[in-house]
Amino acid sequence: MARIDQTPFALDITGLTHDGRGVGRREGKAVFVSGALPGEQVMASQTKRSRHFDEAHTVEVLRASPDRVEPRCPHFGVCSGCVLQHMAEDQQILAKQGVLLDNL
Repeated sequence: MARIDQTPFALDITGLTHDGRGVGRREGKAVFVSGALPGEQVMASQTKRSRHFDEAHTVEVLRASPDRVEPRCPHFGVCSGCVLQHMAEDQQILAKQGVLLDNL
């Protein structure tokens, strides 16, 4: 099994997955980044690698989205129950509506 390089890298986030992770591209490959929002530039660290996509987590937000807010729950990021608490509520609704429409 190949070793994962956990050296942080800069990534522009261009979309959002159905489960609330930011999506960016690194060397043409999709990277799903927990804790990142569309429109942000983040420093990310790779956590998983597969043939078609990689997974990472946000180490630092270099350029924040205007939709980024302070999460209300002190357990945000630990329990993973509310993955979009760092996004403004009106934008959460739009993102969830988009997932619903995609599923229909």
